[in-house]
Amino acid sequence: MGLPDEAAKREGLRSKLKRLVERGWAREEGPGLFTVTEPVAREVARQADG
Repeated sequence: MGLPDEAAKREGLRSKLKRLVERGWAREEGPGLFTVTEPVAREVARQADG
């Protein structure tokens, strides 16, 4: 993600990603492995196509 490898930075990012999971924007595939959900991926692709 381009952040320094510091525990505080990692934990801050992890908490933000967990919040996205709770809101349905992302899902946690495994410990520490996050991906966006299909509806979010489609919307991003649609916006990129213009």
